[in-house]
This record gives sequence, structure tokens and C-alpha cells, in this order.
Amino acid sequence: MAGTLQHDSNWQVPTSVVRAKVTAENWVATTWLTNARSALEASTLSGRLHVAEVDRAPDVTLIAGSADWAADVVSQSRRAGDPTPVVVLNLSSEDGATARILDAGADECLACPFDSDELRARLQALLRRLAPTLQRSSDVAVDRASLRIRVRNVEARLSRKQFDLFACLAAHRERWVHSDEIIATVCGTHHSPTTSLVRVQVHAIRKALGVAHECIRCDGHRSYMLTLLAGT
Repeated sequence: MAGTLQHDSNWQVPTSVVRAKVTAENWVATTWLTNARSALEASTLSGRLHVAEVDRAPDVTLIAGSADWAADVVSQSRRAGDPTPVVVLNLSSEDGATARILDAGADECLACPFDSDELRARLQALLRRLAPTLQRSSDVAVDRASLRIRVRNVEARLSRKQFDLFACLAAHRERWVHSDEIIATVCGTHHSPTTSLVRVQVHAIRKALGVAHECIRCDGHRSYMLTLLAGT
């Protein structure tokens, strides 16, 4: 079966998702953040990357504003113990502005107007440091046309809802995803906190995967993870 899978052009590696928190000083023109989002989404070689803006547990924080304001935001974040990588788009032109922002704890800082290629390169370097979260691997693949999934050499065919749920977990591979986020992604609706929808579908996916069923794990608090790392 493995040989057949290697030559099946329908198999695709799921799109990875970068969860980004975007913060801007209230007077900042939206064009800077639009450019930043575009650069972030283009910062991988294959381009198979989606940026989801979130308020909690982001992978990257994008900040745009004046040097003093940005440095203060970064400093507050670091004092609070937030380790999230920070990229600052600095709108101040005075000498020493970039140094102040970096000294406050930012990982990257570019002056506006910035060169899109430079921003893309810096973001790409930053994203590499997020591995293995954003690493793609042929160990996990999907075929949307036939609703097939593959984990290493184990192949299974799922229902549409099961397939979409698996794709959601694959996009967030090696990260816990709460049932509420899964439901919002897969169904686009809100369900009762006591719903067993995700648990039932995960059970069906595990059963379909057979010997590879342990790749989907539950933390006991309604969060799930797709992982191929032993002992996670």
C-alpha cells in the first residue's frame, strides 16, 4: 500500500495554521497590517500556510505603531511572562527606536515603510523557530476528493464530518485544540458545552485508523491533538 500512496498525486499535506495576534496603535493605517499579514502568509516555500487571528495562545504577535508605544506593549507582555515571538512594525523614524523595541523584548523589528521581501525573510526565520509546530510531513496526508486520510502507512476513508475534523487537527498538529474550536471550524456553529459531537467523531476516526489510532490524543478536558511524537 505504501508504494501506491507514494505515487498518488491526490494526496496533499494539510495546510498549517499560524495563530497570530495582531495589535496596532489606534491611529495606524490598516495598510501596514494588511501588508504584514500577506508577508506572513507567504513566508513558507510552499505557501501552504494560513494565518488565523486569535486573542489567546497565538504563535506570533504582530505589533504596529510608534516606537514608544510598541516598546511599552512588548515590555508589558514580557513582564507578564508571555514568551510568544513578537514582530514589531515601527512607525517612528528617530535614532535608537529599533534598539529600544528590541531591548524591550521584541524578536524582530522593521521600520515602516518596510521592504516586503525583508519582512517575509525575517518572518520565515522566525517561523522556523516554531518547529515542530509548523513543520509539514508526508507522514500525514489527506485527499479531499475521496475523503481519504493517511497516517504514515495507514490509510482510511472517512465521512465528510470526520474528514473535516481530522483536517482541523492536522492543521494544528502537535498542539491541543479545544472542542469548541474544532466545532467552530468543522461545523461553523456553536454547540452546548456538554455536546459529545467531537468525542464521537474522534472515536470513529481512531477506529478507522486501526493500529495508528494513538496519533489522536485527548487531554481529558475536551481538547484533542494529532501527534506522531512518542510520549506527547
